[in-house]
Amino acid sequence: MRVFLDDKRVAPAGWTLVRTAEEIIALLESGVVEQLSLDHDLGTELTGYDVLKRLEKILFDEQIDFKVPEIFLHTGSPAGRERMRLALQSIARLKIENDERLNFSRAEGGCLCSACGQEYRAHPCDRMWDFLHVLCDGKRVKL
Repeated sequence: MRVFLDDKRVAPAGWTLVRTAEEIIALLESGVVEQLSLDHDLGTELTGYDVLKRLEKILFDEQIDFKVPEIFLHTGSPAGRERMRLALQSIARLKIENDERLNFSRAEGGCLCSACGQEYRAHPCDRMWDFLHVLCDGKRVKL
């Protein structure tokens, strides 16, 4: 689903028009949005920036495997665009971190590293995700 968030403009052909941040947040949480185009000023308390803050919260607190849609900005507000651009950078960083977090294998504690012969638990913990051990070949395992 391609969703166009704006309180005044008409959605381009092939896009679904949504007028409020609350509506788009509900759609995002349902996982059906593949592309998203945001305006900042919506004539209500919540803005397009609030939508991006909600996405950040989802990625940081709730669903590490959440599929982030492709996001475009069509706002005419220079200040709003800058805030939203910074939020997009944060979302991209969180997405990379979450993808890295999901890239691991599960193993039993007594398993031995094929490179050094030591138990997995003897290997250092990942600097970001302390529940993962990093083996000599770079693979990450959860015991």
